Amino acid sequence: MLLGSGLKLSSKDVAAIAGVREFIERALKGTTVWSPRSTVAAQLHGDFHCNNLFVTKQNEPLLIDFGRAESYPRLFDFAAMDVDLVLGRWALTSPREGGGRIKKQFPFVSKPVTQKNTKIEQVRSVLLHSMWDKIEDVSQPEYAECLLIHLLRYMRFDIPTHKKLLSLSVADSLIRKFGF
Repeated sequence: MLLGSGLKLSSKDVAAIAGVREFIERALKGTTVWSPRSTVAAQLHGDFHCNNLFVTKQNEPLLIDFGRAESYPRLFDFAAMDVDLVLGRWALTSPREGGGRIKKQFPFVSKPVTQKNTKIEQVRSVLLHSMWDKIEDVSQPEYAECLLIHLLRYMRFDIPTHKKLLSLSVADSLIRKFGF
């Protein structure tokens, strides 16, 4: 199947789209099974991404734009930043480049930060290790649910088609892996 951008969909892309569509239909019917921990809410920023985070001259973080601050699942902001780092900031230039590497890293990245890691990988590692260190009983399914929400939300942004396909592919792999 050929998209308007001239990008050809593979059979895996078509299957991922179908898997995500099934999930959305189940969610709309209320038949999706969520993790019990996903109901634990916290007062969060609600729009946590790189454009809302700055570093001051004193090397302190400065967070702006609290217009969406309210109660969300406790890992919601971590997942928002994680998805923004990967889909919005990682310099993927083609549909297939890095897709397998990225899919292996969701929902957790386990390799240690080294000098060989890109800056994005280093920031992701710090983000995720902070989540594990500061929040009790973080589980992969709970975090995967928040990632899934943000991967699907990311589809509405003006990003290249290959990143949208990657978002769908990762979302589909999370749906399959965790049985959502």
